[in-house]
Amino acid sequence: MSATVVRRRGSKPVSTKSIPGARPASPPGFVEPCLPTLREHAPAGDQWVHEIKFDGYRLQLHVRDGRAVVFTRRDYDRTRRFPPLVGAARALPAHTAVLDGELIVPGERGISDYAKLQDDIAAGRSDRFLYYAFDLLYLDGMDLRSAALIERKQALQKLLSSAPPPIVYSEHLESEAEATQRRACAMGLEGLVSKRRDAPYRSGRQETWIKVKCIKSDTFPIIASSRSSGRSRAASPRSMSDAATAISCSTSASCAAATCTRARGHCAKS
Repeated sequence: MSATVVRRRGSKPVSTKSIPGARPASPPGFVEPCLPTLREHAPAGDQWVHEIKFDGYRLQLHVRDGRAVVFTRRDYDRTRRFPPLVGAARALPAHTAVLDGELIVPGERGISDYAKLQDDIAAGRSDRFLYYAFDLLYLDGMDLRSAALIERKQALQKLLSSAPPPIVYSEHLESEAEATQRRACAMGLEGLVSKRRDAPYRSGRQETWIKVKCIKSDTFPIIASSRSSGRSRAASPRSMSDAATAISCSTSASCAAATCTRARGHCAKS
């Protein structure tokens, strides 16, 4: 790989020095991933945010001075297997970074399909890969693992604001737990991972990350209403980001006066 960082035009470095809990440190090697604890129900309360649980391949992405390395959750180097991900990582506006995320292949409905992911990896196919980054552990001289989750995610979102494919920022939902879980399961998703907003990143199985799985059964359409039309429609998500948008618009009071715009990937005020 070349030692030159190929950055997108207009991209700007992200500063994390003012984030509480961030500390100066040398770039880490492989970091044992944080693992969620399985529960039957998503935890309730404002201290929790909820993310879509992907049915994919957990990967840790390291960037250092124009080079990128891809590790599995068990510390196997798989850099050669995912050249598009490596190329996209080298284009990020960072000299050094460590990202945690999940590689998926979307199925016909845009929802992650593990069987298709396995088929593509076996066939050496990479054009359908999407890497949903959901955490930022290190960035340009600052170790962020002791910072609050929500601070890390805000920095990650800025870092990925102009990221090239297949890297995608994994949105989180700040909505009522029971309704969010119900909607996610009705849409045929794998489940949810709920995380404490104030939680540091800790390796191993943690109670600050809670996963709930959906029982595979009959699915029902999500009904989202638009105040401008007064009519209901069934939402059929085209991507994992669209799924998050549909859930948010159907559970959040803040979206009651909004139109759920899948094409734009967010809830846009009418």
